[in-house]
Amino acid sequence: MEKETIPQPTFDIAEATANEAKDIFRIQRDTWLATYPNEEIGITAEMIEERFSDMDGRIQKWKNNIEGGASRIWVIRSEDCIVGFCGVMEGEQFNRLASIYVDPDQHGGGIGGRLMEQALSYLGKDKDIVLDVASYNTNAIGFYEKYGFEIGSEIPEEDLLHIGEVALPETRMVLRASNS
Repeated sequence: MEKETIPQPTFDIAEATANEAKDIFRIQRDTWLATYPNEEIGITAEMIEERFSDMDGRIQKWKNNIEGGASRIWVIRSEDCIVGFCGVMEGEQFNRLASIYVDPDQHGGGIGGRLMEQALSYLGKDKDIVLDVASYNTNAIGFYEKYGFEIGSEIPEEDLLHIGEVALPETRMVLRASNS
């Protein structure tokens, strides 16, 4: 008797369109809710829900980012459903991995790796690439380290993102240029 093979999902990456802003918002919100609540520093799920309560405004902001051209944003689909996205920004002195989010229900399936490969391929190796990550998000830090990012420095207090009244502790990570 032959073993039945289960087909592996295929993932398609494409540049985001303004029509996908609602899905991008949903994935970002769901990822924040799954990742950022932290009792020790006082960030609750309710605080994050409040941060994302202006759904229409945030969707419009994503549309503006997609149409504005200051950053490049890609979505990744499994079948016809968007399951993640990433965004990059090119700069004079360094480039930035601005975002990489995977639907929390899809973690561990290689989606983040595909998005990272897209971002790194686009940005190239001529300039350092930086990203900021929540200092307590050890899963993300480990993921970035697999791609050669190194922990750089803590973000100064005055530059930290706030969730309600609480500053989100962040670390800057750097992937050094390889000008060879």
